[in-house]
Amino acid sequence: QQQEEGQPQRLPMPPQGLSEQPTTQQPQPAGQLDSGGRGGAAEPSRAEERRAEADAAPHTNGAHPITEEELGLGSVEEAKQRLESDLKVEEVAVVLQFLVKQRVDAALLERTKIGVTVNMMRKRYKGDKTIETLSSDLVSHWKRVWQLQR
Repeated sequence: QQQEEGQPQRLPMPPQGLSEQPTTQQPQPAGQLDSGGRGGAAEPSRAEERRAEADAAPHTNGAHPITEEELGLGSVEEAKQRLESDLKVEEVAVVLQFLVKQRVDAALLERTKIGVTVNMMRKRYKGDKTIETLSSDLVSHWKRVWQLQR
């Protein structure tokens, strides 16, 4: 099925009863990159997937959910300080979810050593799949960032 340039791409229709309107997706002009650094309308980037996983990760035991604001998170430096203090598992998960959403560069990684701290959380909370997954994904992503910028 060929698509003329400049024409919106027709997406498959949703199951019966969900929507009467067909949905369209505008093709990305050649040479322009999406937020993931790729051209065209592509799948979500790994960073976007990690953010969605972090937002969906369970972090409470049925009690009031802990928020980033309650933990005083506003920067990577503050998140590092919180991780180095004595936190409950639920609080560590919130801090890691906050870090997933942050933009970091090689200079920030070197200056703060946040990767070392997050890797310590992975080891300290071994057995907690949420903490293990979030922390190992963060460290892997940050290693790639550091390697690409150095």
